[in-house]
Amino acid sequence: MSVVYYQDKGEIKTKHIDNILLEKLPENIIKIESPKHIKDYLHIPFLHTNSVVELFKELDLILATKISFDEAIKLMIESNTHNTKNTEILICIYRALENVQPLNQSLKSHMNYLGKLPIIFLHNGVENGNIEQNVHSLYTVISKIQKAKNDFLSALIYPVILSITLFFSIFFIMDFVLPKFESIFMQYGDNLPLATKSLLYIKEILYNDFAYIILVMLCISIYALYLYKKYKINFHKIFLLKIPIISNLYKQFVLYKLFLSLETFVKAGYTFQEALESTKLLIVNEYLLKVINNILNKIQNGKDIASAFQSSEIFDSLSIRLLYIALKSNDISTQLGSIMQLHEKKLDMNIKIFSSLIGPIYIAFISMFILWLVFALMLPIWNLNSVLN
Repeated sequence: MSVVYYQDKGEIKTKHIDNILLEKLPENIIKIESPKHIKDYLHIPFLHTNSVVELFKELDLILATKISFDEAIKLMIESNTHNTKNTEILICIYRALENVQPLNQSLKSHMNYLGKLPIIFLHNGVENGNIEQNVHSLYTVISKIQKAKNDFLSALIYPVILSITLFFSIFFIMDFVLPKFESIFMQYGDNLPLATKSLLYIKEILYNDFAYIILVMLCISIYALYLYKKYKINFHKIFLLKIPIISNLYKQFVLYKLFLSLETFVKAGYTFQEALESTKLLIVNEYLLKVINNILNKIQNGKDIASAFQSSEIFDSLSIRLLYIALKSNDISTQLGSIMQLHEKKLDMNIKIFSSLIGPIYIAFISMFILWLVFALMLPIWNLNSVLN
């Protein structure tokens, strides 16, 4: 059941409606609220992006049958019973079309769930009368981006499982195992092995100063957040360019997303400059956004596209050469596709490198930690006879 807020004779009133699509709505509607669930407040991108991809996959398939956009949306509302959030978005689109309202304004409240890209594509498709092409391009882009994200996340599953296991193992050792051995350790006095001393010292800190540790970590986190907000562009530059392995992986992902979006906009009939302006709205990294703004300024001041891109330290020489070829051949769309494929291959390669390195490095770290625990617990027991003698 949804709640409709509307104005009647100068007063704001509410009306509860079971089916917002089929029932007649009052005039002068201010807003419509659908019932919320806990998951609706958890706007964590990787938890719902697959649902967004499926939403636009279905819409793309329906529009391919030459059904009008509003009829396709209505059909999806009537048939969608398993995802309330997607239904709410579809109803929002349908009402915006019915009342001739801009889609980018109507969908603004759903940006955390949808992301910027679908809103831009849907709005431009309706405004320019090429919604079928835009929805198809949108589905292509978000499905490819989601595939890259899933590949990266799958590489992190093993380390995350190991981290969780390690945490519970440490808790079990500190709370249950170590107290059983402390009576033995007391017989050594100051002659305990270094590994055992360090283990007991860590235990004492965790038990006696845990509140202070949390407080210090909280203060450090607040200060780090303050520094991040103050020097965000510098942090984004470091993350994009300076961190070994991680920066290269992240850089290839954002460049793949950039050129994939550029190619899609150009194929939809945008000029390169218009496509770059639209793609700029999708960029999260502040340093890359600054670079794109500089490129746009240089293009506006008469510089050619390849030279404008070459002035940045982000783009590689092969991408620049392909842009020069695009200028000479007057086929920017094909060359953007080639650059996109180039970064897609580099992204796949970096994900494989990351996957092949993260596992062994993490296992090596955990092995050293377990070896330290074994020495800390067992060395005193092995030497107990000599101590008693």
